[in-house]
Amino acid sequence: MSRTGFSHKHTLSLSGGNERSNYRVSVDYRKANGIDLRSSREEYGGRASVNHTTKNGLLTFSVNMAPRVVTSNPSDWDVFRLALEANPTTPLMDPNDPSKYFNFIGQTAYANPVELQKLHQSKTVTKMLDWDATARLNLLPLFLKDSKHSMTLNTQIMFANKQYNYDKSTFIPSTSTQAINGGYSGRASRKYDAERVDQVEWITNFTGSFGKTACKQILKTLLSEKYRVLATPPSFSTAMGVSRVVNEQLKPEHQVFIAEMGARHVGDIRE
Repeated sequence: MSRTGFSHKHTLSLSGGNERSNYRVSVDYRKANGIDLRSSREEYGGRASVNHTTKNGLLTFSVNMAPRVVTSNPSDWDVFRLALEANPTTPLMDPNDPSKYFNFIGQTAYANPVELQKLHQSKTVTKMLDWDATARLNLLPLFLKDSKHSMTLNTQIMFANKQYNYDKSTFIPSTSTQAINGGYSGRASRKYDAERVDQVEWITNFTGSFGKTACKQILKTLLSEKYRVLATPPSFSTAMGVSRVVNEQLKPEHQVFIAEMGARHVGDIRE
């Protein structure tokens, strides 16, 4: 009623492309058998992604997809307890009809453990699909012909879809000794769940310089009428640059300190 558990996995990946177009595809397969006679799991799926940017850089398209199917036969750990509780001299098959399993009625073990694993069926099938597609349009070149600027303006629309299906079935045939002892002619059940989530996002993004240096100089000029003001020089907007001004130029007589701070990453201003 037991066996040596064994599992294996295989994966194949392909990728290629250039700076404007590229792709990556991978598929995998897994199979595992448990230490009892019934439990097993088989899974196969893959991932694929494709990206493409037009020659002028105005449009970028990307698609990602990840399907997966998992089939499993869950184990019945109660069979090991039944094997320990059964009379060790009890046969597994009926001596009068070797094609049928021996009925364990009257024993502490309520059922034949081998029969539960080989004759009774329990199976689940799970199917999953996760995919998304994105189209991004670089708007700034449509308005500014000069490419020498630090601003970006783009808009993108993304559609994503997630699907999940779960199918579980069980079956006990009428020839099962458990069905005979229970007074019913077999039993079957099925449970099915399905979920689907659709998501649409439309994002417009603008980044660029809003005249931080000019604002700093105007503020310094206004405050200098009444206070002793120290402002950071041009190109000293990093954490290191501001620290140098504080350590080397800031004096006790200064009443106002104006710092121009730049941010390249989340948390730079707080730092």
